[in-house]
Amino acid sequence: MRFSTAGTIAACIAAASAFKDTSPFLLFSNQDIWASQEAGQTERLSDLNQIDSASSVTTSLINSLVCLPVDTLLIVVQPDANAADYTTKAAAPHLRKALKTSVNDGPVYVGLNVAEVVGAVDVDSLQTAVEASCGFEFQKVEAYGEDGVSKIDFTPVSDKESATVGIRVDLQPLSNEPAQRVRQVAYHDIILQEVLAQFKGRSYAVLFATTPVNSKAPASVVHDSVSDVPHYKPEFQEPLHSEIKRQIGAVRRADGGSKVDTRPLFEKYQFFTPGIFMGLMVTILLVAILSVGVKAIAGLEVPYAAFEKEMGPAAQKKVQ
Repeated sequence: MRFSTAGTIAACIAAASAFKDTSPFLLFSNQDIWASQEAGQTERLSDLNQIDSASSVTTSLINSLVCLPVDTLLIVVQPDANAADYTTKAAAPHLRKALKTSVNDGPVYVGLNVAEVVGAVDVDSLQTAVEASCGFEFQKVEAYGEDGVSKIDFTPVSDKESATVGIRVDLQPLSNEPAQRVRQVAYHDIILQEVLAQFKGRSYAVLFATTPVNSKAPASVVHDSVSDVPHYKPEFQEPLHSEIKRQIGAVRRADGGSKVDTRPLFEKYQFFTPGIFMGLMVTILLVAILSVGVKAIAGLEVPYAAFEKEMGPAAQKKVQ
C-alpha cells in the first residue's frame, strides 16, 4: 500500500513538472459571432480544451477569426501567468463575471477556452493578420495611468462606416513572489473590468492571452504568398585536413566579462528528477516482491527420511 501511494505521488510530481510551462487562453464575445458568420468564413472553435499547443491555437485563430462582426475587438496580453493564477474562486472575479454576463447584461458566448496552452500564443502575428485582412489598426490603451485606464476613442480608423475598433491592452508581467502575484492578478482584473465598462452599448469580442513564466513569444512572420517563404539551402565547407596535436601552450582566459557561477553543485544541476524518482520507487517495489518470493522458496522443508531407500514407498510395501 505504501509503495502504491509513493508511486502515485511520483506520477503527480512528474505531471506537475510537465505542465509548468503552460498558460490559459480565452476568447469570448457578447454576440454569437460564430453562428452569424457565413459558412466557410468563421466556425465555432472548441468551447473547452484542457491542453493545446500555442502554434495550434494561433493557427486556428488566424485561419478562423477574420473580420469579426463586432464593434470592438479587444486583445489583452498577460505575461508570466499560468492556470493556477485563475483557478481559485477569489481570483479574477470580474473576469469570471465577464464570462457569464456581458456589460449590457446579456449572454456571453465563449469561442475558445484552453486551460493549458503549451508555449506562448503569437499575439503579434494574430494582430497583424487581423489588421491586414480587416483594414484597421489596433490602438494601445494605457492601463497604468494616474487616473486608471485611459478613455478609449471609439472613432473608426478606416473609412468604412461600421468599421471595427481594435484595442490592445498589455499588462505587466506577474511577479515571482506569491503574495505580490496575487495582488497583481486582482489589480489586472480591475483593469479589465474598467476597460469592459467602456464597451457598454457596443458589441465586442475579447481575446485574453497569457504567456508562461519566463517565455518569449515567437517572432512574428507573415508571408503574403508561398513564394515569399525562404527555402533552406545547405552550405558545406571544404574538408579540413588537420593533425591531432597536443596543446602545450598556455590557454588564455577569454575576456568575456562573464561572472563565475559559485553556487553549489546540487543548486546548479538537478540530479534527482521525477523520472529517476519513479524509477527508484518501481525498483524498490520489485525488490520487495522478489525478496518475498525468495523467502517463500527458502522456507520449503523436506525431511531427510524421504530420500532414504528403507523408508521409501517400496520398502513400505515389503513390510506390509
